[in-house]
Amino acid sequence: MIDELGSRISLVVGLYKTKTQAARSAGTTLEMLNRYIRGEHKLPLEKATGLCEPVGVSMNWLAWGIGPMLLNDCTPAAPSALDRMDEALLANLVEGVDVFLAAEDLQLPPRHKARVTVLFYRLLERRRARLQTEGSDVPPELRIAGHPVDISADPDLSDIVRLAE
Repeated sequence: MIDELGSRISLVVGLYKTKTQAARSAGTTLEMLNRYIRGEHKLPLEKATGLCEPVGVSMNWLAWGIGPMLLNDCTPAAPSALDRMDEALLANLVEGVDVFLAAEDLQLPPRHKARVTVLFYRLLERRRARLQTEGSDVPPELRIAGHPVDISADPDLSDIVRLAE
């Protein structure tokens, strides 16, 4: 059974391209990272720091769930989240999460569903930016309303939803 800290660790791991990359950043093995997520072992401070710093996650948020998850969300000069929202991406994501939950016969409490949606939004926003920077094609679900994100086609996203249950 994953506790709240394990859920937060899992959300941080979701910010990495792969779980192996997250384990490497934390200075641990994939097996130990999974144990931290499941709450079988306490995450040492140096491992938490190694996990959080590369992706800009607040240690207060990881340890206690206090404040914003991402450090750049703390800067007063940053525009509000609402100002930065891409409505098409958000709509595609919300629809994709709903379709996935229904297909998998899963139910998330509203608070968990909101957290998953926010995390996915950030992940997909970064994925879109990376594709644009690389000059690669950006799929329609990341730019045009009416194209729901297929959560089941992305193992990282579907795993995160199942962990949040």
